Amino acid sequence: MEDGIENETVTRCFTGVTSRMTFPPPEGGEVTVHYPFNLAGAPPAERPHGI
Repeated sequence: MEDGIENETVTRCFTGVTSRMTFPPPEGGEVTVHYPFNLAGAPPAERPHGI
C-alpha cells in the first residue's frame, strides 16, 4: 500500500477499516480491484460570530 498520510495512527486505522470491508462474491470467479482513496483534511474551523 502506498500512502501519503504521514500519520501512523491514521494509516493503521484506515488500513484496519478497509481490510475488514466485504463485498458479495462475483459471478464466475475472482476480481481484484485497485481503487485510490483520496483523503483530505477538514477545512479550518471558523470562529463563531459574536464571540
